[in-house]
Amino acid sequence: MPISSLQTQAYALLPSSSAFREEQARLFLRKADIELPDQRLATLRERRNEVCLRHLSAVKDICRRFFTDDFQIVPLMEMGTFYAVYRIELESNQCYYLRANLLLDTPAFAFLFDAWATSYLPHRGVPTVSVIAVELGNSSGAFDHMLSLAALGRPLKQYEDPQTQAISPSLLAALGRTVAHIHTLSGENYGLLDIAFLQEAADKPRGSKATWSDYIFLHLEDHLELCKNVGVLSSQDAQFCLHLFRNEASTTLQEVSSHLLHGDLGHHNIVTDGEQITAVLDWEDALCGDPIFDIAGWGTFTKDWMREPFLEGYTSVHKLPSDFEWRYWLYYLRIALAKTVHRIRFDIKDPPYRQPAYLRIHKALEHLRRMS
Repeated sequence: MPISSLQTQAYALLPSSSAFREEQARLFLRKADIELPDQRLATLRERRNEVCLRHLSAVKDICRRFFTDDFQIVPLMEMGTFYAVYRIELESNQCYYLRANLLLDTPAFAFLFDAWATSYLPHRGVPTVSVIAVELGNSSGAFDHMLSLAALGRPLKQYEDPQTQAISPSLLAALGRTVAHIHTLSGENYGLLDIAFLQEAADKPRGSKATWSDYIFLHLEDHLELCKNVGVLSSQDAQFCLHLFRNEASTTLQEVSSHLLHGDLGHHNIVTDGEQITAVLDWEDALCGDPIFDIAGWGTFTKDWMREPFLEGYTSVHKLPSDFEWRYWLYYLRIALAKTVHRIRFDIKDPPYRQPAYLRIHKALEHLRRMS
């Protein structure tokens, strides 16, 4: 049986959850702003693979508690940023995924947002996967983990041409409709989710910041400074960014109603059967805020031509504001800055066949200059 809301609430009430709550309020993008040394972040992927293999026997012990059938454990070496991920294949052809907190010293309270999504979203038109179990703060010393059922289908990423990212417009429209269903759900406050709403069993998700501006401005100057220091942004462009957010965008940022956002709409987190979206995965970066922010975040993963079929599906469910283009490129800029910081801190290199990822910053600036 999937984890219950009472179990989720009980875990959210653990004394150590207060530190997680404070951390959520300090973050704009976890991968950019996590309070770990850059040297440790730069070696995280290499260390994850080594740790993933080293703990196979412990993962097997966990699985024996849930499965009586024979099973095979497949480490997924390239999945997960802060967690090790394993595919559990049963003899009966059923498949599950286990995410294990092997890399961080703090409890994996973000697993609770996936568990919450399992119970909250499906009957509101948003498909997710069933979370079977979450264990945090295990007194026996076992690492925190989450077990979930595999979704029907394959990641949307696997339907893209690996070189051009070409993909069926009908799948993009289906994704647009699914994302719009997420955005029809209202929230309270703004920013990354506040675990207190799980502790209180609240009816709506709740963000960690009082205003949308409070969230958007988190670490903005730090991100600009780092981008300047490594030479991907000029001082003039950095000043223009600050002007955009402090002056031209001030009204936009004050007039935002709170909606549930996924926060990481890359096609690796979307599962499809080739026609419909069968699951939206990984809710640890979920937040409350302006729906256009989520669309812009999706845009930073994709080609510009994909936006039209996506929005055709989206607008069949949810309307867009009259200033959509302005908001889209403003948020695209903010997210591109944070993602560039993420790549710098993790020492992620651009593939030789693609343009440097930081050029997303300049693309957004070009659009915003034309509209300013």
